[in-house]
Amino acid sequence: PYLVAEIDVLGRCFAIAECPEIGNATYVVDNTVAAGTWEELMRLSKADARSLGARRIIHPKEEGHLFKIVRCINSLLTIKVS
Repeated sequence: PYLVAEIDVLGRCFAIAECPEIGNATYVVDNTVAAGTWEELMRLSKADARSLGARRIIHPKEEGHLFKIVRCINSLLTIKVS
């Protein structure tokens, strides 16, 4: 089971899904660009969820996990020009 927090950043909705079990990752879903809602993506296998837009953040053993989540959301907000 995942605990999910939805946050709004600059008008975009992000879901942060955290599993309280040891050894699991945190997933961040940008509902604006993902191919489905976080509810739909988190019902899939983790590989399928990632292929549809969920971002996995591996839990570190050291402190700084919250910073990794913030950095992931910031990277999704950054406009990339090619």
